[in-house]
Amino acid sequence: MKMIIILTALVLCCVMFAACSAGDEADMEIDAHALGQSLADADIYDDLLYEVDDFVVFQIYNLSDYSSSGFAWAGTGATSESVAVFECADAASASGAVAALKDYRNSMLADFARYTAGEIEKLNDAIIESRGKCAIYCVSADASAAAKIIDDFFKNAE
Repeated sequence: MKMIIILTALVLCCVMFAACSAGDEADMEIDAHALGQSLADADIYDDLLYEVDDFVVFQIYNLSDYSSSGFAWAGTGATSESVAVFECADAASASGAVAALKDYRNSMLADFARYTAGEIEKLNDAIIESRGKCAIYCVSADASAAAKIIDDFFKNAE
Protein backbone atom coordinates (compact mmCIF):
# COMPACT_ATOMS: atom_id res chain seq x y z
CA MET A 1 0.00 0.00 0.00
CA LYS A 2 2.87 2.37 0.83
CA MET A 3 4.45 1.61 -2.53
CA ILE A 4 1.23 2.55 -4.38
CA ILE A 5 0.99 5.86 -2.51
CA ILE A 6 4.65 6.65 -3.20
CA LEU A 7 4.33 5.78 -6.90
CA THR A 8 1.15 7.83 -7.20
CA ALA A 9 2.83 10.82 -5.55
CA LEU A 10 5.84 10.44 -7.82
CA VAL A 11 3.68 10.33 -10.95
CA LEU A 12 1.75 13.42 -9.83
CA CYS A 13 5.00 15.31 -9.21
CA CYS A 14 6.25 14.40 -12.69
CA VAL A 15 3.00 15.53 -14.30
CA MET A 16 3.02 18.84 -12.43
CA PHE A 17 6.66 19.46 -13.32
CA ALA A 18 6.00 18.75 -17.01
CA ALA A 19 2.96 21.03 -17.04
CA CYS A 20 4.87 23.89 -15.45
CA SER A 21 7.83 23.67 -17.78
CA ALA A 22 5.71 23.32 -20.94
CA GLY A 23 3.91 26.60 -20.31
CA ASP A 24 7.04 28.76 -19.91
CA GLU A 25 6.89 31.15 -22.88
CA ALA A 26 9.86 33.24 -21.73
CA ASP A 27 12.38 30.73 -23.09
CA MET A 28 10.33 29.59 -26.07
CA GLU A 29 11.86 30.07 -29.52
CA ILE A 30 9.18 31.43 -31.84
CA ASP A 31 9.33 32.08 -35.57
CA ALA A 32 8.07 35.68 -35.51
CA HIS A 33 7.66 35.81 -39.29
CA ALA A 34 5.53 32.66 -39.28
CA LEU A 35 3.31 34.04 -36.52
CA GLY A 36 2.89 37.33 -38.36
CA GLN A 37 2.19 35.52 -41.63
CA SER A 38 -0.46 33.37 -39.90
CA LEU A 39 -2.17 36.51 -38.66
CA ALA A 40 -1.83 38.35 -41.98
CA ASP A 41 -3.23 35.41 -43.97
CA ALA A 42 -6.29 35.01 -41.74
CA ASP A 43 -9.71 36.08 -42.98
CA ILE A 44 -10.13 38.68 -40.22
CA TYR A 45 -9.49 41.92 -42.09
CA ASP A 46 -11.60 44.31 -44.16
CA ASP A 47 -8.46 45.38 -46.05
CA LEU A 48 -5.81 43.41 -47.92
CA LEU A 49 -2.53 43.25 -46.00
CA TYR A 50 0.86 43.45 -47.67
CA GLU A 51 4.23 42.68 -46.11
CA VAL A 52 6.21 45.80 -45.25
CA ASP A 53 9.87 46.02 -46.28
CA ASP A 54 12.29 45.17 -43.47
CA PHE A 55 14.02 48.55 -43.43
CA VAL A 56 10.69 50.37 -43.00
CA VAL A 57 9.35 48.26 -40.13
CA PHE A 58 11.45 49.87 -37.42
CA GLN A 59 10.79 53.36 -38.77
CA ILE A 60 7.04 52.80 -38.57
CA TYR A 61 6.89 51.26 -35.11
CA ASN A 62 9.97 52.94 -33.53
CA LEU A 63 11.26 49.76 -31.88
CA SER A 64 14.97 49.76 -32.70
CA ASP A 65 15.78 50.11 -28.98
CA TYR A 66 13.94 46.87 -28.18
CA SER A 67 14.30 44.54 -31.13
CA SER A 68 16.66 43.71 -33.96
CA SER A 69 14.20 41.62 -35.93
CA GLY A 70 10.66 42.55 -36.84
CA PHE A 71 8.06 41.76 -39.45
CA ALA A 72 4.97 43.74 -40.39
CA TRP A 73 1.99 43.67 -42.71
CA ALA A 74 -0.14 46.73 -43.44
CA GLY A 75 -3.20 47.53 -45.48
CA THR A 76 -3.82 50.20 -48.06
CA GLY A 77 -4.06 52.97 -45.47
CA ALA A 78 -7.83 53.21 -45.77
CA THR A 79 -8.08 51.15 -42.57
CA SER A 80 -6.00 50.87 -39.41
CA GLU A 81 -5.56 47.13 -39.91
CA SER A 82 -2.03 45.84 -39.55
CA VAL A 83 0.12 43.13 -38.00
CA ALA A 84 3.59 43.39 -36.52
CA VAL A 85 5.65 40.80 -34.64
CA PHE A 86 9.05 41.59 -33.15
CA GLU A 87 11.70 39.22 -31.81
CA CYS A 88 13.38 40.76 -28.77
CA ALA A 89 16.48 39.75 -26.82
CA ASP A 90 14.48 38.86 -23.72
CA ALA A 91 11.09 39.25 -22.01
CA ALA A 92 12.05 42.65 -20.54
CA SER A 93 12.83 44.01 -24.01
CA ALA A 94 9.53 42.61 -25.28
CA SER A 95 7.71 44.47 -22.50
CA GLY A 96 9.46 47.69 -23.53
CA ALA A 97 8.43 47.05 -27.12
CA VAL A 98 4.81 46.70 -25.99
CA ALA A 99 4.96 50.17 -24.44
CA ALA A 100 6.26 51.59 -27.75
CA LEU A 101 3.53 49.71 -29.66
CA LYS A 102 0.90 51.22 -27.37
CA ASP A 103 2.32 54.66 -28.16
CA TYR A 104 2.06 53.83 -31.87
CA ARG A 105 -1.56 52.70 -31.44
CA ASN A 106 -2.37 55.92 -29.57
CA SER A 107 -1.00 57.99 -32.45
CA MET A 108 -3.10 55.92 -34.86
CA LEU A 109 -6.17 56.57 -32.70
CA ALA A 110 -5.57 60.30 -33.00
CA ASP A 111 -5.04 60.09 -36.77
CA PHE A 112 -8.09 57.95 -37.51
CA ALA A 113 -10.35 59.91 -35.16
CA ARG A 114 -10.04 62.86 -37.53
CA TYR A 115 -11.35 61.16 -40.65
CA THR A 116 -12.36 57.51 -40.15
CA ALA A 117 -14.15 57.13 -36.86
CA GLY A 118 -15.14 53.55 -37.75
CA GLU A 119 -11.55 52.44 -37.24
CA ILE A 120 -11.49 53.58 -33.60
CA GLU A 121 -13.20 50.39 -32.39
CA LYS A 122 -10.60 48.23 -34.16
CA LEU A 123 -7.77 50.24 -32.63
CA ASN A 124 -9.33 50.07 -29.18
CA ASP A 125 -9.57 46.27 -29.57
CA ALA A 126 -6.00 45.95 -30.88
CA ILE A 127 -3.91 43.10 -29.56
CA ILE A 128 -0.75 44.56 -28.10
CA GLU A 129 1.10 42.07 -25.95
CA SER A 130 4.33 40.32 -25.26
CA ARG A 131 4.72 36.57 -25.22
CA GLY A 132 8.11 35.54 -23.99
CA LYS A 133 10.61 37.31 -26.25
CA CYS A 134 7.99 38.40 -28.81
CA ALA A 135 6.08 41.66 -28.99
CA ILE A 136 2.86 41.40 -30.99
CA TYR A 137 0.64 44.10 -32.52
CA CYS A 138 -2.52 43.22 -34.42
CA VAL A 139 -5.39 45.43 -35.49
CA SER A 140 -8.13 43.52 -37.26
CA ALA A 141 -11.89 43.41 -37.75
CA ASP A 142 -12.04 40.37 -35.42
CA ALA A 143 -9.74 40.71 -32.41
CA SER A 144 -11.02 37.52 -30.74
CA ALA A 145 -10.13 35.46 -33.83
CA ALA A 146 -6.68 37.08 -33.90
CA ALA A 147 -6.19 36.23 -30.22
CA LYS A 148 -7.11 32.60 -30.95
CA ILE A 149 -4.56 32.44 -33.79
CA ILE A 150 -1.87 33.73 -31.44
CA ASP A 151 -2.87 31.34 -28.64
CA ASP A 152 -2.91 28.37 -31.04
CA PHE A 153 0.47 29.35 -32.48
CA PHE A 154 2.08 29.37 -29.03
CA LYS A 155 0.36 26.12 -27.99
CA ASN A 156 1.66 24.40 -31.12
CA ALA A 157 5.17 25.75 -30.48
CA GLU A 158 5.41 24.05 -27.08
